[in-house]
Order: sequence, then C-alpha cells, then structure tokens
Amino acid sequence: MHGTVKPSNVFITSDAHVKLLELGAAAVASGDTPRGATGSATTAVHAGAAGAALARELFHPCMSPEQIEGRTADPRSDIFAAGAILYHMVTGRPAFDGASLAEMAAAIATRQPPAPRSLNPALPADIERIIQRAMEKDPARRYASMADLLDALRLARRALDRPRRRVARMPAAGWWGGAAAAVALLTVVALTGARRGWWAPASGSAPTRNAVLISHIANGTADPDFDGTLREAVTVYLGQSPYLNLASDERVRTTLQLMGRDPAARMSHDTAADVCERLGLQAMLEGSVSAVGR
Repeated sequence: MHGTVKPSNVFITSDAHVKLLELGAAAVASGDTPRGATGSATTAVHAGAAGAALARELFHPCMSPEQIEGRTADPRSDIFAAGAILYHMVTGRPAFDGASLAEMAAAIATRQPPAPRSLNPALPADIERIIQRAMEKDPARRYASMADLLDALRLARRALDRPRRRVARMPAAGWWGGAAAAVALLTVVALTGARRGWWAPASGSAPTRNAVLISHIANGTADPDFDGTLREAVTVYLGQSPYLNLASDERVRTTLQLMGRDPAARMSHDTAADVCERLGLQAMLEGSVSAVGR
C-alpha cells in the first residue's frame, strides 16, 4: 500500500517510465515505523507549528473516503486514488475539489463527480465504467486489487484496437450486412412505437419523451467485433430521437447496485425488466445478431 497516490507523486522520466514517489508516506502519516530492506526504520515527522502546512500536504484530492473518515486504509484506497488520477487525465479537471480542506473532504466522502463522458464525450464507455468502479465510495465495490484494475484497462485497450483493425480488412459487403442488421432492429422499434403512439405528440405541444432502456444485444456470431458495438451504435442512433429518453448507463449501473446485482454482468431479460420497473421506464429494447451462412 502507498497511501498518498496523487498527481504530484507521479513522475515521468525522460525515457518514458513512470515513477511513484513518497513510498512509505502512509506509514509516516499513521505513526507506524515500517522497516525497509536495509532494516532501518522510517522516521515519523512531528510537525509542531507547521501542522497545518503538513496537513495540506498529506491531504489531497485523490485521498479515499475511508482515509478521510479515519478508517483503516488498504490497497483499495490506492485504487480509489488511481481512479481519481485517471478521471483528472481524461476530463482535464479533478474529480473532487473545494476552496478549503473541509469542502474537499466533504466532496470526497459524500459527492459523486460528474460522469467522465459528460465532460469528455469522446471517452469510450468502457473507460468511464472502469474509472467509476475504481472511485466507488465503498471499498468493497472497487476492484479487489490493482492487478484487476490493470486487467480491465488492458481489455478496454484491446476493445479499442479491434475496430481500427477491422476497418482495414472488412469488405464493403460486411459493412452493409452489419448496417442491414441495425436498420432491421431499428425498424422494429419504429413500428412498435408508431403502433403504440410514441411518436404522436399532442398538437401544438412539445413531443413527449418516452423513457427507454437499451438492454443487452447478444452476439451470436463468431465475430468479436459485435461484442457491445451494436448496442453502442443503437444507443447513439436512438439517442438522437426527440421522442426517446434513453436510460443512461450510469443510472442503470446505480440501480443494479441498489438491487444487489453485479453492474458488470450482462443483463438478463428478467433483470432488465426489473430495472425498467424501478426506474419507471416505458419500454426496453433487447435482441441479438446472428450469422447466416458465410
């Protein structure tokens, strides 16, 4: 455990290696005296009159809620700090801020920062989910270890690389096939909505926006490029409709957590229906894509 992972402790060397400074600072702050490889003890610093300055130095906007509240910290506290640094990197602003230490402490302990994609729409949804999980207030909801966080980032990186490779090798017919599947799916939604009057606003008034959940779209093909991408495409397309208000992934994720379900797991039909009932949604969209011949 490090204990004080923050931007000022992360240095990048001239040969592009990342160095994390101030190892052992957590032990100094707690009064422990761990022994290093040489057997020498870490010396605790007694601030005296400089206590306020030391507090401001030790207190930082990446500190975990359990550290703020004086509870026992563990490696998951460093995961929270890493998530806060990632948040700052992708949005350009700290996740938690305040004019005073008290305001900053209150923000860390009680407030949720804006969703990263609301500040940076170009950010992939997978990266947003990773950051939000790392920054969970409850340590039990974070990644169990830094290795798990790293694995999640590697998977997200591979998912980002796949579409770029696909562009170079996918024939035009393949793109038309994927487009046809999406158009067919959207046509079903449009016809159902027309039949139920979703597209018919009262005359002279603004259109009523119906709340809809985009649930899981199963990939029944052998092509991994359809994993999650079709759902994202449908979400972007339907999000442009003036008649639909799509339930955000963040809102669905929070609801699943309140239900005691794993937000990272694929939603079944019954789970999606329960989410719709809890959020008061009018409809949900789910489906699948499958291969026909070659």
